[in-house]
Amino acid sequence: MLKPLRNKVVPLIILPLIISACTLNNPSVTKAKYDQIKTGMTLSEIEKIIGKPGESSAEISFTIPGVPNLPSGNKQAIYQWKNPDGSAMTGVFVDDKLVFKAQVNLK
Repeated sequence: MLKPLRNKVVPLIILPLIISACTLNNPSVTKAKYDQIKTGMTLSEIEKIIGKPGESSAEISFTIPGVPNLPSGNKQAIYQWKNPDGSAMTGVFVDDKLVFKAQVNLK
């Protein structure tokens, strides 16, 4: 009586382990994708390259009257894409355009 139940429970335990192992070996952001990303690209262009949306870690909007070359309502945002192994890419955006990027341990 217990044997048929065990045959159903074991796959339910093993399947998530297999899926997570595949995720570890298949990072969403790689060094090759990082190298394709250039300053001036929009957030949506970068998300298409990486294949998933970034995680917003900061977003601010401000206006400074009288400051030259600073558009009214200037919006700044920081997005990060993390892999399960701890490697990551960070992008800093001003008015939806990438102005700075950095990476840690991408392969």
